[in-house]
Amino acid sequence: MYISPRLPVLLAFAFSMPALAEEVRVERIDIVGKGIYLIEAGERIPEATAPTGAIEPAIKFTNIEKTETVPARIGVEFGLEYRIVGEPDGGEVTLEFLVNYPEAGIADPESPTPLRETRYELQKPVGQPLYFGYGFENDWELVPGSWKFEIWHDRRKLAEEYFSVVK
Repeated sequence: MYISPRLPVLLAFAFSMPALAEEVRVERIDIVGKGIYLIEAGERIPEATAPTGAIEPAIKFTNIEKTETVPARIGVEFGLEYRIVGEPDGGEVTLEFLVNYPEAGIADPESPTPLRETRYELQKPVGQPLYFGYGFENDWELVPGSWKFEIWHDRRKLAEEYFSVVK
């Protein structure tokens, strides 16, 4: 049996190479629910564009009322449930989340200008139920009007939902 003198070198090279990661493909986002939610928040992540200076992605969420009309009240959490449709199932993908506030913006008393939007990116898994929302923590966040939630991937808007916040 003949063994090429190059075989050990080729085998060493092959086993030292990291496995190529499978490319994650996103086809679309399906909205599976929206309204008022009860959530369990995860780790607080600093985010300069957020009204409170941080975001707290939900790790557990339960829809308690299906609606597009939201009362402007401290403690109310509203948003949408969604699922990323693509491949492979469980593959991580970067999504951009955008909340557009009513025209007047949100006037944080410690900020010189009202916030018009919050925009941030997070890694999310394909095929699992997920949540994107907003929770009122301060009186100055209780701005009535039309709130728009958007989810983007690779410069493509994949989801958009509107909520009407009312006094």
